[in-house]
Amino acid sequence: MRCYSCNSDNTKDAKFCSTCGTKLAPTIDSSKKKFESNYTKNPTSKPEPKKQVIVEEPESPYQAPKAPVKDVKPAYIPTYLVQSILVTIFCCMPFGIAAIVFAAQVESKRANGDIEGALSSSSKAKTFCWVAFLLGLLVVVFQFLSIFLTATSSTSAHISY
Repeated sequence: MRCYSCNSDNTKDAKFCSTCGTKLAPTIDSSKKKFESNYTKNPTSKPEPKKQVIVEEPESPYQAPKAPVKDVKPAYIPTYLVQSILVTIFCCMPFGIAAIVFAAQVESKRANGDIEGALSSSSKAKTFCWVAFLLGLLVVVFQFLSIFLTATSSTSAHISY
């Protein structure tokens, strides 16, 4: 048996290398199975086979471990939850609520491994945040425009005597 560390020859049944002391791996034959026949020992009669036992030898502990297959999750998928809450409070409530619903789905879908669903929900939350923000901004602009026009029209309508 050869030592994998120092490449020196050792006896077949050695458990440690005689040169460097490294633990030796058990040998594995090409079929990875060893057939043994057990015979009863009876000196007066012909030996009869007891049964055939299949012993599987363990794989070498020095083989590279197989990496478990895991879902590769992106490092960060934005949820837009804070933005959703802010546009709900300050801008447009109906679109803000829809943004909150989609923002809340992002993290749970990501945790369940549904990366595409998480990205889709994140994109929808972002879209609803922008729609709510722009509608809220549009409403504020119209309010200021309305106030300005009413203020200017009321001052020109008054005639002082």
